[in-house]
Amino acid sequence: VFPPRQVEPLADALCAEPCSRAGHPHSRRPRSPAAGDLLESEQVGPGPARGARGRKRRGTARGSAYTRNPEASVFVTKSPPHLLCVDGLVRHFRNARFLFMVRNPYAVCEGIYCRYRQGGRYTLTEAEASGRSLAETVAVHVANCLAWQRRNVETYRGRGVFFTYETMCAEPERVTEEIRALVPALADLHLRQRLPVKRIYDEMLTDMNARQIARLDDGQIAAFNRVFSARRNVLDYFGYDLMPAHP
Repeated sequence: VFPPRQVEPLADALCAEPCSRAGHPHSRRPRSPAAGDLLESEQVGPGPARGARGRKRRGTARGSAYTRNPEASVFVTKSPPHLLCVDGLVRHFRNARFLFMVRNPYAVCEGIYCRYRQGGRYTLTEAEASGRSLAETVAVHVANCLAWQRRNVETYRGRGVFFTYETMCAEPERVTEEIRALVPALADLHLRQRLPVKRIYDEMLTDMNARQIARLDDGQIAAFNRVFSARRNVLDYFGYDLMPAHP
């Protein structure tokens, strides 16, 4: 279970040969009590659905599960909306197991903020219209994701493994062993390997936090801190501190 913008290295490793493969089922994003503060994708499903004449049809959910190995016994998915529906997954899948991960909230904010500013595939919800800046809206989203993940970890610790993105990058062998212990069928999992990055290039598992945080300016950091200072408890829970402005 991963908040958005944190999942690629681990999920790619889980899907790499010769481990059990992952499909990517998609469904309409679940609503939470604080859904107005969550950033939503413009599209539903893994890609644009097109009609007979090639026109894009919005609001259509499509997806499929697949395996590259006919003997695969473990289905893996990295669908970020699952952050909000672990209860349902446990209810419907008897053997469900979870990898709970969080990442430095400032690095996560930078990635989402940059995506919006570059005119990516996301659109704003009513959250920004309520008077928040874009940076504050992104920080509210990230803080809410951390709060949901805290609930997931506390409620389903016996069904999963929790680790941070930073630990995964610094100690991949340790995290690998924890995952193997949780799901013995993934005995051939290796995180320390060269993996495709956004289908552009291949790279070894690398902590990108410093690079992303360095791109933030003082105004963005101040906006993030206005939100995070009011939700300090959830940052403290995962061991993250408020970040001062750049010197």
